Parts: sequence; structure tokens; C-alpha cells
Amino acid sequence: MRPTISQLLDLQVLHFASLISIEEYGTRYGASLRRQIKKMEVSQHSKYFCEFCGKYSVKRKAVGIWGCKDCGKVKAGGAYTLK
Repeated sequence: MRPTISQLLDLQVLHFASLISIEEYGTRYGASLRRQIKKMEVSQHSKYFCEFCGKYSVKRKAVGIWGCKDCGKVKAGGAYTLK
């Protein structure tokens, strides 16, 4: 089954969105370092599970500070991921 044009465009948008964060570095710093930066940026901007209210609404506020948007609880954790 061949993908439709809208499905192809969605895949292109997803691919482009994943490159935006590391695109600013261009060819500098090497591929492995850019890959590590992308991994950290994706993990720090994603939402995590709140143990208090049971929803995926915990986001990073600052380095090591994570807050839930629904219940308002603030928790200390890792710099890039909630541990």
C-alpha cells in the first residue's frame, strides 16, 4: 500500500522537526556530539509522569527543578531527565 501525499508530508514535517534543534550547529562540533545534544534536548523538553496526580504533565522549569502543571507540585531531579 502506497502512502498518501498527506502521510508523506507528515513524515517530512516530523523529520524536519527533529532536525531543528541540532540544525543550529551546522557542521560544527562533530556528528556524535550533535547526536548527544539532540538526545538531551529531546529528553529535557518532553513531559514526564507526575507521581502525585497521576498525569503526564511534569515539565522542566530550570536545571534540576521539575514542576507539574496540573497539581502544582515541584520536585528536584536530574538536570536533563526527571530521575
